Amino acid sequence: MTRNMPSINMENIHHSMKSSFLSCFNFFLISLLLTHPSTSANPVIETEQARFIGTVLDLPVDEQGLARSVHAYLGIPYAEPPVGDLRFRQPVAKIWSNAAGEPINATSLGNRCPQVYNPYFPVLGNYDEDCLNLDVYVPVPVPDKAAVMFWIHGGAFVVGTGSMEILPLSPLAVFGDVIVVAANYRLGALGFLSTGDDEVPGNLGLYDQRQALKWVQDNIQAFGGDPSRVTIFGTSAGGASVSCHVLSPLSSGLFSRAIMQSGVASSPFFTGTDRSHIAKRASNLGKLVGCVNDTSKRLVECLRNVHVEDLVNASAMIHETWVLSNGPSINIPWSPVNDGHFLSKDPTTMLKEGLVNNKVDLMAGQHSHEAMLPIMAFLKDPSEPYINATIFETILTISKTNQAIAQPIIRQAMNLVYIDDITKEQNYLNTFIQIHGDHVYVCPTDAFLRASENADSNMYLYHLTHHPSASIFNTPWSGACHADELVFIFGAHFHPESPFNLTEEEAKMSMQMMKFWSNFAKTGNPNKESEAEEEISSDLRWPKFTSSNPSYKNMSLLMNNGRALKAKECRFWNNYLPTFKSFFDDSAIHGPNKMNGKDEL
Repeated sequence: MTRNMPSINMENIHHSMKSSFLSCFNFFLISLLLTHPSTSANPVIETEQARFIGTVLDLPVDEQGLARSVHAYLGIPYAEPPVGDLRFRQPVAKIWSNAAGEPINATSLGNRCPQVYNPYFPVLGNYDEDCLNLDVYVPVPVPDKAAVMFWIHGGAFVVGTGSMEILPLSPLAVFGDVIVVAANYRLGALGFLSTGDDEVPGNLGLYDQRQALKWVQDNIQAFGGDPSRVTIFGTSAGGASVSCHVLSPLSSGLFSRAIMQSGVASSPFFTGTDRSHIAKRASNLGKLVGCVNDTSKRLVECLRNVHVEDLVNASAMIHETWVLSNGPSINIPWSPVNDGHFLSKDPTTMLKEGLVNNKVDLMAGQHSHEAMLPIMAFLKDPSEPYINATIFETILTISKTNQAIAQPIIRQAMNLVYIDDITKEQNYLNTFIQIHGDHVYVCPTDAFLRASENADSNMYLYHLTHHPSASIFNTPWSGACHADELVFIFGAHFHPESPFNLTEEEAKMSMQMMKFWSNFAKTGNPNKESEAEEEISSDLRWPKFTSSNPSYKNMSLLMNNGRALKAKECRFWNNYLPTFKSFFDDSAIHGPNKMNGKDEL
């Protein structure tokens, strides 16, 4: 039976943000009208598996002022329900028993994967384990052999859904002239439990995404799409997921291009490198739901019989405890692990060893104030954000960033990079924002692109610096915060009932970003829509990123270009810090005056 999942008390984490998000939630109810079905005849698509009845979503106008619409096929199952014995197993492709029978209704969104309610990103609709479904948005008319953009949602691997009412995907399909596909995947412990052994190796949520990509390869031609031009893109946990597919040989051939927004696999997202910690987390989950067993096999057998609501609440409790004990950290308990199958090693090692699918074109980027989201809970007065030296030190102490700068000499080096005058009382808000943002987003992205460089693929880097006047987080001072790019690339402004009413200049910026993203999906080059046309020659041209010429596009009203983004800071995080950590690790083995068995000079 489908049930709405209860929420846990998140007040300790979100107390300073809650009112802002709840006010934003009022807009969600309005936004249900954003993609309402029209009275036009329902379209029907016939695949080799089954026939699907879709719905028509009307959009007011396109950029030429012409009325446009989208044929949407919603809630299509791509895998069998992962329930009973299939819980904690890899997805099984959906088998249709009535392929030659009556068409299947695909006119409404399917179940959302079980999760607790979160005021950051409220997900409406029914929650049920039978949630492995996807949505297909086809522009009308559909271009010949249309490029396909496959969206992987974010949400820290614990919340979210493929199609979200507040940010409908139909404008991108229309203005980009691309087919957009969005899939649900299992979240929290249901999607990312690992026992640290072969019983449940982990990464089930990534396998779900892969199964949905296989569905696209098998079926998208029936919708007018080109299976050889599939671009995967996602933000935050979705961006990290995208880069996991870039690294994994199991996903090779399922897409040709990838866009990683605010997250890559080498970001400190992962807690899955220590198998003893992974196994302990699984054991702790079992204890919370009454599954105390001496082997992984017995533990998982017990967990398969636990009611889904109890399992999700226990999963959320472990996540909440982790966040409270680790402060403003993006490092999260339910996340991808190096299982030896999907990811043969931890992502940083895979990058160092060149284990990257070099035939994939890449676009990646992040925002100037990414870390404003986790820091908000530490602001006593959100209307006047201020962090003094004491609070700054406290945050660093409990933050995962502190593990990277634990040695005093490394901390002194970091102070030289980020703090102008450590003797002066000042507002350390932006200092922490930059430290955390560079450590978690900017510099891992830089390292990922450099490690992926290949003459046969294109790479493009962006840095969003413009804070939208209608932000997801509804704060006037947060800067270009985490997830703010979604307002632009999904064209939310172009619905008259949308809560995101941008200025005229911002609307042009949104249109340009949709064009950059869709052009990249079509050609691997954001500067041209087809292989036959020439690149943009104006100041809008987005230069390639290479190690020798690390150019980037500043996503702002001016759309100007830059070079060597955060070069000094990334030398600290990507070069200086690993060298010193290696030295201290070696010193712990050989003694403080020894290095590699030789006397220090």
